[in-house]
Amino acid sequence: MKKVGININESKDKDGIIFNETVKTLKENASNIEIYKIATREDVVDKDLDMILVFGGDGTILRAGREFSQYKDTPILGINIGHLGFLSTIEYDEFKENISKILKNNFRIEKRLMLKSYIKGSGSDVVLYSLNDLVVCRGTLSRMAKYKIKINGDECMEFKGDGVIISTPTGSTAYSFSAGGPIVYPTLRQISITPICPHSPSLRTIIIDENSEITITASANDSILYASTDGQKFNLLENDFDLTVRKAERDCNLIMLKEVNYYDVLKSKIINI
Repeated sequence: MKKVGININESKDKDGIIFNETVKTLKENASNIEIYKIATREDVVDKDLDMILVFGGDGTILRAGREFSQYKDTPILGINIGHLGFLSTIEYDEFKENISKILKNNFRIEKRLMLKSYIKGSGSDVVLYSLNDLVVCRGTLSRMAKYKIKINGDECMEFKGDGVIISTPTGSTAYSFSAGGPIVYPTLRQISITPICPHSPSLRTIIIDENSEITITASANDSILYASTDGQKFNLLENDFDLTVRKAERDCNLIMLKEVNYYDVLKSKIINI
């Protein structure tokens, strides 16, 4: 391994202590290594990196997955310096003891499904990428809207409610889980559709094939609706919007140490909190 990028949540490393210590550790274990600080997608496109080390919490890893994976297949190793760290492979205090395994490629790569969404309206079209989910929901003080969901052109569900979550398996433990959706093993190739507070008690999550195309429209009247990606980027939807969701062209490649057990992580960070 010769070229390594470091992407770090600088709000958690304002003095650069973690970054400098990481550079030192890498050079001590590989004398010919090239290290680059990665902040934007252009940094990834311009360099043929072998790996990107992402230091932060789940939000930092989600952002890195969206920004970097749509352009390159470079694998991402998440190192938790945040709160939950469910998407992280290791904690920061475990980094030094695992560096030799990492530099010797003694790990596995999990290919995580990503979503690509198209928003069409009277204005300019918008393209969004998601690693966790794409959510259409009402504004804080808005009334519920009427949503119509089609799969491959066939009407699937129509309901009044607060919104709908289109989730990847990776995102099944996030907002979809809080809304009553199932936990889906992260490497499965499928998409979940979960209504948010539907005005119909019988309406539940539907799981569909990864190659399906989902179309969302809504009758909102005077309500304000938004589309959000991974709970981080928000787009105001116009009254005549048409939103299409399908799998992205590229997966997000997450590095996992071979001894990491998904179910142990699930129990310790999600189920038994």
